[in-house]
Amino acid sequence: MPVEVAGPDKGSVVLLLCAAHHAPATYAAVCQRLHTASLRTIIVGADPRLTAKSVIGILDTLGVKWALLVGDRVGGELAWELAATRLDRFIGL
Repeated sequence: MPVEVAGPDKGSVVLLLCAAHHAPATYAAVCQRLHTASLRTIIVGADPRLTAKSVIGILDTLGVKWALLVGDRVGGELAWELAATRLDRFIGL
């Protein structure tokens, strides 16, 4: 599954879970604005294998302890699940 990390290394993190059929590059303009605001972005492309557990695994691999969740369409459903079940990892939705 595609994962793109960009922005300042030490900035707070925004995790964006993409909509189906949208490449991570679709969100480039939004990410650029977030980077200007000193926020780091992690974009996870839509994939039928993507689960709450795999999202946590991605964050663990990247050394991210907490993030702000953003979900677009199908990514929104997964974002809701994560926000409701992993209060220790996400500061908002």
